Amino acid sequence: MSKLTESLRPFIVRTKDTSEVDLVATQAKFNSTLLGSVANEKAQDGLILDSMSQLFDAHKGAYLNAKFIESQTIGIMSKNFPDFQKPTLFGQLSKRIGELLHEHTGENKTYNMKKGTNGGFVRARDCATAPTPAATVEVPVTDAATTEAPAETGTVEVDVATDA
Repeated sequence: MSKLTESLRPFIVRTKDTSEVDLVATQAKFNSTLLGSVANEKAQDGLILDSMSQLFDAHKGAYLNAKFIESQTIGIMSKNFPDFQKPTLFGQLSKRIGELLHEHTGENKTYNMKKGTNGGFVRARDCATAPTPAATVEVPVTDAATTEAPAETGTVEVDVATDA
């Protein structure tokens, strides 16, 4: 028996009189199960996104490591739904959290990502960039035509870029 036949076996409905496959009833049973599964997945995705939002509420503006986000999101989910505490679900949930995190990361999306040291994921609205204040620096003013040491100093405003 093929793998496809094995996986479809729970959905097969047979007629009472001839025991043949009733295609209409089988399709209806499969569609019902599929719709329930899709609705469950969407509800789970909503719960994951809500839990991730709660996590970023607690760490406003901080860049968080993906593994930290995954484990903490599962922890938040588990507080409301103890079934998510089952160790057998951890890998599956971690994978889906990572997928959703990456789907919602990028320009004009919920999260931003920074690679390298102090990198990770941050909620975009929590790290709105304010204009960098100008720094005042005393520098010598020289005449380009002369090579003598300057006789006076002046003030110049310089934009100082900071690495957030």
